[in-house]
Amino acid sequence: MTDELNKKYEALKNYFAQLGSVAIAFSSGVDSTFMLKVAHDVLGDKAVAVTVRSNLFPVREKTEAADFCKSQGIEHIFIDSDELEIPGFKENPKHRCYICKRAIFEAIIAVAREHGLSYVCEGSNLDDNGDYRPGLKAIAELGVKSPLRECNLWKAEIRTISKELGLPTWNKPSFACLASRFVYGELITAQKLNLVEKAEQLLLDLGFVQERVRVHSFGTGESNGTMARIEVATEDFPKLLENRQKIVSEFKTLGFNYISMDLQGYRTGSMNETITSIVLSDLDGTLFHNDRTISDYTKDVIRQVQAKGVLFGVCTARAKVNALRFLDGIEPDILISNGGGIITYRGQIIYQCEFSVEETRQLINKTFEVFGKDIVISADNVNGVYSNSKEDLSDRFWTFNDFSDFREPCMKLCIESLDKEKVKEVANYFGEGKIDFLPFSDIPWYKLTKTDATKEKAIEALSRHLGIPLSQIVGFGDDFNDIGMLKVCGTGIAMDNAIEEVKKAADQVCESNEADGVAKWMEKLL
Repeated sequence: MTDELNKKYEALKNYFAQLGSVAIAFSSGVDSTFMLKVAHDVLGDKAVAVTVRSNLFPVREKTEAADFCKSQGIEHIFIDSDELEIPGFKENPKHRCYICKRAIFEAIIAVAREHGLSYVCEGSNLDDNGDYRPGLKAIAELGVKSPLRECNLWKAEIRTISKELGLPTWNKPSFACLASRFVYGELITAQKLNLVEKAEQLLLDLGFVQERVRVHSFGTGESNGTMARIEVATEDFPKLLENRQKIVSEFKTLGFNYISMDLQGYRTGSMNETITSIVLSDLDGTLFHNDRTISDYTKDVIRQVQAKGVLFGVCTARAKVNALRFLDGIEPDILISNGGGIITYRGQIIYQCEFSVEETRQLINKTFEVFGKDIVISADNVNGVYSNSKEDLSDRFWTFNDFSDFREPCMKLCIESLDKEKVKEVANYFGEGKIDFLPFSDIPWYKLTKTDATKEKAIEALSRHLGIPLSQIVGFGDDFNDIGMLKVCGTGIAMDNAIEEVKKAADQVCESNEADGVAKWMEKLL
């Protein structure tokens, strides 16, 4: 064990010591077994295992849980649960895991209280932050502790320490509840869960270590059927084909009409790959028509998509106050404004990247030095947009400022010039690569921002904050500053009216902004 890993192990022991007494949600998997072992080593009989008996986990997992606790002398409590009776669970919505976790952990919390235990702990680790995990929301709401995540432990590290401790689970394959084998929206029944358990047990009996049988139902009436999509490690592909006839025969006996092999191989969360959790749209040239209006049709589609549980957000170079005035009739869940300098999530600022007051002053002075005092510039921050332009600025929601004594931070400085070399000279004032500068495609201006104040950096921060993987974010754009956004999102979509560079960077191209392309694409989510 490395010194760094040993520090994490000691931190975990100290964590449990501070809790004093715990009920460990114990499934007999790699993570919960390790967590239970450490908790019991530290707290003795003040660490109790609680296991839920249900149709969602195979009988073998319950047996292994009981055997481990008996061998370690750990008090073990079983709770009987029928998740199919939990309102909303069997309909299998995208937040099914939230519904289930909420109900199960409420029951475990009740058991902990009955036994005088101060805290309930669950076994998610840092790897779980990278996939769609709505159950983590329920855990956070209920105040359940996540010691492995709190102590910054990854799955591989948990396996390493487990091996050092002589735990039989150190190399046990990862397992997720059987409900995760079904396409969202498909009704889950006890019969279907039993079908999956038997199919996966067959693969285990044939010697496959890491496997999944995903279920896809299709058709209606006499044309309906069920397909098994088998996932195994890529190195086990030859073995799967060697056993093809036996697998096909036994799977058909179980009730599958079609049996397929997933050429991508085993991976966690493959049923989440088609989920869209967030839609982000640029404004000018994207959500806006050319006259900077948003059609009633688009507004209606946005509201319907939000009602389905999808978060809708705007991602724009405009200042926050300037963007909001165009969004009448829309209540975005997310507003990424100032070119990525600010993220506002449901009214709260959760991310901010700006030049300090002193940095702003130096940057403005450098701009006047390079271009002369007559150069037109603008600066925006959380308070608004300021410009020294002598034109009528009322329709732009800007405030006049000659910048002779400007003493506010700034998220974005814009210069009315297409002289790239002079703009670069300003941008390099704090050192090369410290400031990003990009031209606008429709006006003769450059914008300068801190390197981290970009749409793509903001989206990455948003993903971390909400615990929603980038793969489940869709982004729409049309201009240079949207390229990074489209690349970082799981699905990047360029408008038909976008510049060619944006189209090349995108995964798809939708209809133009004048044809309500964003809304027409989003209708697919309905």
